[in-house]
Amino acid sequence: TPFSSTPPGEGLFRLNIFSTLWICLSRCWADDTFLLPLSHRFWRLFLQLLARTVSWSRGLNHIPDLTTDTLALLIHDLDVTVGELASLCSSTIVPKLSILPAFSESMLEDAIKLSQRDFSDSVTFPLNSIISQLTQQCTQPLEQAHSIPRLYRKTNKEQPSRSSAYVSLSVQPLRVFHDSYSTLLNSERTIAILFGVLKQASARYMVVVNEVLTAVRRTEDSLLRIKQRTGSLISQQSTSVSPTMSDD
Repeated sequence: TPFSSTPPGEGLFRLNIFSTLWICLSRCWADDTFLLPLSHRFWRLFLQLLARTVSWSRGLNHIPDLTTDTLALLIHDLDVTVGELASLCSSTIVPKLSILPAFSESMLEDAIKLSQRDFSDSVTFPLNSIISQLTQQCTQPLEQAHSIPRLYRKTNKEQPSRSSAYVSLSVQPLRVFHDSYSTLLNSERTIAILFGVLKQASARYMVVVNEVLTAVRRTEDSLLRIKQRTGSLISQQSTSVSPTMSDD
């Protein structure tokens, strides 16, 4: 299947579809395959392979429940393809096509750069999907902040000197992701994912904190009104039953 993966160290790519793609791309220019009179057809096939792979990767947003592991491998292979295309172009394609009378190295490089950009742009979906998955995992523990007022209301507990347990739980998915994928993904991708998660999780935490503070203020206002109402009733009762002074 396209999402079948190979163990680390057994090739440039981790997903089966990209390993197959690279075999096909390289085969186009192999000495026992490439024919100079049909160079335009091999070049067209080369570009079609790239375009169809980009189209496939961009269509993955219609596939639900892709795992973080699959998404990370996809990002890795897309980035590797971008880097390897430049190397294949300079080391193999240019030498084979440069003997053609109408050959233009600048036009060939522009076409390669366009394909590289398409592959780079295709990283957006898996990257945002990982951010979404991690954000959901990080924000779930934050909901525990709603219970803090209940734990400390009308108690003699000392003010906490350490963060609540939910804070550690909320950043644990980031630690796990970093430890698991920082060697697979380049530092730019890793930082982008961690920053994106922290940005969204922080925004959610601010919403939770505002909800907690709003609830506390409403409770305090309600208690104050009850206290004032009770005090007013006691005052009225005291006035109605107090003895009156007489001339006797």
